[in-house]
Amino acid sequence: MDDDMHMDDMSMDYAMMMDSMDSMVPLEGCEVTARYNLNFRAEPGGEKLDIVAGGTTKAAHARTANWFKVEHDGVEGWISAHYIHGHGDCG
Repeated sequence: MDDDMHMDDMSMDYAMMMDSMDSMVPLEGCEVTARYNLNFRAEPGGEKLDIVAGGTTKAAHARTANWFKVEHDGVEGWISAHYIHGHGDCG
């Protein structure tokens, strides 16, 4: 795999299409662990802000069908739900 490509890039177009129909659900008591290096985005399918390293666990504050809202380095953003392990009440 190309070093500049991350796992969530492969299905981003599909996920963006699906999330246009999704509504955001608030979460409490949910943590997600990235299975791979994941792009951290400003909004679901939006601008890439950073990378969340594989193996990193974050508290999830909300979700759509394809994305989880997390805080990374003091910034709220989104990571793909397709490449995480959920722990707790992740809906």
